[in-house]
Amino acid sequence: MFKDFVKWWVRITFGRLFWIVAVQMAWGMVLLLWILAYARPASPGLGRFEWGLAFLALIILGVNILVIHFVHQAAQSRVVKDFVSHVSHDLRSPLASVKLYLETVLKRELSPETARDCLEAALQELGRLETSIEGVLTASRLERQKLRIEAHPLDLGAFLQGYLERKGDLVASRGGHLQIGALEALPVQADPGMMAKILDNLVDNALGHCQPGVHIRVSLARRHHLALMTVADDGPGIPPGERRKVFNLFYRAKAARGRGTGLGLFIVARLVKAHGGHIWVECPELGSAFQVALPLDEDGGRHP
Repeated sequence: MFKDFVKWWVRITFGRLFWIVAVQMAWGMVLLLWILAYARPASPGLGRFEWGLAFLALIILGVNILVIHFVHQAAQSRVVKDFVSHVSHDLRSPLASVKLYLETVLKRELSPETARDCLEAALQELGRLETSIEGVLTASRLERQKLRIEAHPLDLGAFLQGYLERKGDLVASRGGHLQIGALEALPVQADPGMMAKILDNLVDNALGHCQPGVHIRVSLARRHHLALMTVADDGPGIPPGERRKVFNLFYRAKAARGRGTGLGLFIVARLVKAHGGHIWVECPELGSAFQVALPLDEDGGRHP
């Protein structure tokens, strides 16, 4: 409870609202002192002119803070509206498909094989819908710091090997090629479910934003006291000015507008941070390489 209070206090103290209120209070205090300076006889210290300059400086500072705040809020509002519009479309599309398949089964006399195909297609669309909703809920919990991470000692190399073997057929069914690079046996403290979510989002990001037939290569190596996991593709890459922004909530790269919800890489970045690691993207001559660095657990989880 004390830890939650400290987080709340830090968030309030270093938030925009705190500084807006602080500037407003400073305005009031300087204005009051300025009035008192006129009401009193001349005395040593700051004169009326100096108090006036201080008051003017605070007005300019306050106006700048307010303008920056409202510009940021307006930009965020536009991003949220775009996100809501896009997610609404993403939710409506699979629902319409499910409705169509079920109506086909109910209103037409179909062979058992055709009816089964329709029901399987409806289940796939429901899976898409479930994935979209789960992404929104996960991003919301991460934004409010309500998602629990249950970290355990984990051999990251063995975990990646098993995950990639299971994921290969799914990637192939979506027109991609999943390649397994060198995977060292590296011990970390991690939540297996959350690690799978990190990988799902990185692989799905490459599939969704690269050309058909994209090659995705996953590797793991040791770098000093870190386990460095790389998910690379041979797609179009990311412009330098957008490489940090792609991890922001709701952000979608300009070349990918109309695809994705702007949640996947935000979820990845927050989950990596929750594991004590950090993530960045590099773009060599061809494609993009997302680098995930996690601290090694070299004592095997035997913490004092």
